[in-house]
Amino acid sequence: LKRSADKATLEQHLEQCDLLLTSSRRDALARLGLGWPELNARYPRLSQVAITGRPRSKEDPPGHDLSHQAAAGLLSPPEIPKTLIVDLGGALQAVNAALSVLLARERSGEGDAFERYVEVSLTDAAEFFADSLRYGLSRPGGLLGGGLPQYNLYRASDGWVAVAALEPHFWERIQRELKLHDPDKETLDQVFATRAAADWEDWAAERDLPICAVREAPRPIEPGH
Repeated sequence: LKRSADKATLEQHLEQCDLLLTSSRRDALARLGLGWPELNARYPRLSQVAITGRPRSKEDPPGHDLSHQAAAGLLSPPEIPKTLIVDLGGALQAVNAALSVLLARERSGEGDAFERYVEVSLTDAAEFFADSLRYGLSRPGGLLGGGLPQYNLYRASDGWVAVAALEPHFWERIQRELKLHDPDKETLDQVFATRAAADWEDWAAERDLPICAVREAPRPIEPGH
């Protein structure tokens, strides 16, 4: 877009577009003449969803998924996150924002005002994913952080299984099937260690119970495949 010919091509598209989705910093867009005030003046039918690092009321430093997770307290150094939850969460929020702004335009009457510029902050997306930590649910020892025997990880004879029996009827059925009464984690540690993870998963499937073997991380796709 720093080349005049390419920018002219973009402007031709914008004359017919309903929505512009951007993921550049606000200052960078402004330097290209693509800030929202300029776009709004030139293309009155255009709406924009801008994916940004931080909300518009704050500064606009550079950043990526890793730094946004770091700021939200989602990292456990030295481990690098296994997935890009901020990028994925921001993408979902951007889709929601795009659909909302286009639906608002379609529902608006002649002369009605509606918000045609929406920002999706990746910092806010990271903070959203950090809420369970902030309120203590998924912190170590929290209700969803290892504090409940019915929602926990257990070492099997050859790997691990995840038990996610939060609903009372699942937890009661597990106890009934294992012939246990209100077992603690230490008791279940001993039980699940007696069989292979895949065997426990099959056992649970036969009884409609939320127990799953923990898989290895997906293998990287080879170039050319």
